[in-house]
Amino acid sequence: MLKNTVKSQKASQQRNNFLNETEAEQLRMLKIKDRKELDAAIAKQRERYRQVIFQGNDDLLRTYAIYKIYTELSYEELKPFVSDQFHYSNHLLMAPVKEYVAGLEKRRTGKHYEDMLLTDTQGNAHQLKEYIGKGYVVLHFWESWNRNEFDILPQLRTLYDQYHAKGLQILSLVIDGNNIKSWKERLKEEKLVWPQLATHAA
Repeated sequence: MLKNTVKSQKASQQRNNFLNETEAEQLRMLKIKDRKELDAAIAKQRERYRQVIFQGNDDLLRTYAIYKIYTELSYEELKPFVSDQFHYSNHLLMAPVKEYVAGLEKRRTGKHYEDMLLTDTQGNAHQLKEYIGKGYVVLHFWESWNRNEFDILPQLRTLYDQYHAKGLQILSLVIDGNNIKSWKERLKEEKLVWPQLATHAA
């Protein structure tokens, strides 16, 4: 009994040490002004989390580490930790991880797409299945108010010009479709020639 108590206390101390060191690292990063130095510090911290996840033997600390960087892990890396075989798979911190993995599961190669109701610029209803199965389809999700998301448009135009005649189709799906006026104004500015659809009915 005493042996188990000592072991538990040691594990608790190791967790506290790790959390304190991690918090100290984050505070130091707030003071870094050089971009390369900051990137290196972030990479170093991510590697610490990965070591805890894949080489550590403390499942509670592993759960915390997974929670901190789960969006940077692959489906294959995360899958074992959301199954019932992982002791803390139902821990509160694992809830967003499970949701994220479920999303990855739907997007895995070979998985069938989920149909969705879409609306064009004239208010006509469409379904995603109208465009699937007729060659390659590139789905471009964007928000009309976010200027940064237009950086990819030159590449999409090049892709469309080169491969549309060979069966490639691009669908731009705006996810702020409730703001129809802003969406239509932006389309006039950009003069996009492929189908423009909103994910919410007009």
